Amino acid sequence: MKYISASMPNSIYVDGIYSVLKVDFSKPGVGIGESHDFPEISFVSRGENKGICDGKETTAKKGQFFIIPPGVFHKSAGVSDSELFIVCFESSSLKLQELYNVKINLTEAQERDFREIVNMGLGLFVRRTPGSNVGGMIIRDGADKYELETFKKRLELFLLDLHRCYAKPKSEEYARREALIETVRVFLLENITESFSCQEIADRNKVSLTKLKQVFKEKGGVMGFFNTLKINRAKELIAEGKMNFTEISDHLGFSSLHYFSKTFKKFMGVTPSAYERGKGVFY
Repeated sequence: MKYISASMPNSIYVDGIYSVLKVDFSKPGVGIGESHDFPEISFVSRGENKGICDGKETTAKKGQFFIIPPGVFHKSAGVSDSELFIVCFESSSLKLQELYNVKINLTEAQERDFREIVNMGLGLFVRRTPGSNVGGMIIRDGADKYELETFKKRLELFLLDLHRCYAKPKSEEYARREALIETVRVFLLENITESFSCQEIADRNKVSLTKLKQVFKEKGGVMGFFNTLKINRAKELIAEGKMNFTEISDHLGFSSLHYFSKTFKKFMGVTPSAYERGKGVFY
């Protein structure tokens, strides 16, 4: 007799951890904006946190939980009475996307579970050595492999429970919109050093200019979106320290150093030189 196993689902999964943090916003030196290519969990553990996410003003109160999608610029307003628990992670799970930008009021049991997960992560991961020019955290020396796998599975089960309770299936139109955004995002990343008009971006991605503008309207327009990607790359180049600001401006296709500096400050809240002095530290 031949046996065939029953296939098991694997809809929510975590492939890696970039950071596990508790951020006290009552201390100075916080609030510089950020955007990155991985999702970020934010949970307000104390107070009320105000900021900007995807170009919109936001307010999150104690006990609220949300996942910021990859590529979305977000920024806290600065010093406040709030504290955030933050977990940045790597995942290609499509189901996870149904939780993006859904503001969730955690139950007492869910909040307790998440606090335990974060506290476990704080003991397992540590910041990289300053000056390494690489972001993210590393596994702490001597970390127990059993605890690491337990942390991973607990986080996945927690996210799976949230998906069961709060996720809303997306319409076909929403799915097509997100697919177009991702296609254009990849195209712009592959051509980050180029300068394009909106019409050229539309033509290269085989979409009408009207549709392109409509899809990217809530993201500050397609050119604003492109500039966000360019500024993210500029931050990496500043951290590498191999180019001066003029060279970075030219490399990324800005028309002038002045326009580059103006755009950088618009997105980051600080000038390139101030960002360099601060070593690009967000939290």
